[in-house]
Amino acid sequence: MSDNFHPLVELMLARMKSHPEEFEGGDGEVYDYIDPPAGERWRPILLQMKGHTTPEEEAALHGALRVIRMDALHHQAMDELLNGEERRRKAKEEEEKYRQQAQQLGAIGTISHSMAAQQNAYLNQLSNELHKHPAYSELFTKLGSAMTRGRHEAEGTADPLR
Repeated sequence: MSDNFHPLVELMLARMKSHPEEFEGGDGEVYDYIDPPAGERWRPILLQMKGHTTPEEEAALHGALRVIRMDALHHQAMDELLNGEERRRKAKEEEEKYRQQAQQLGAIGTISHSMAAQQNAYLNQLSNELHKHPAYSELFTKLGSAMTRGRHEAEGTADPLR
């Protein structure tokens, strides 16, 4: 740190050193680098600093952010070396499990659709049998006419049968 830096820049640099997790994320740009949610604490202040820092202060902030970003990337690379294959294997197992569940649900949907089709066929057959009897036929005709009138009244349209 330099004697020429503004105390706010000194404070931000010290905070970056002591709490780097609060500054992780993004692409390392000084004023527009922080990914939510961790960075939301300091982003407004850094954005307000924009245009008010000297080139040396900006270089120091950028350098501190670079160290934070490189450390985070180093951690990711080590995690990949140690756990990457296992993580991908588990993800593939989960994906297969969900695929099988989806297939089972699809089969249930097919069964439900088939049952509904059977029920509709039965109801149509029953309706056809009832229409063969004169008393029921007259009742269904009156009921159908009443339903048509009700629908036209509800829609506000003229009943074509009147």
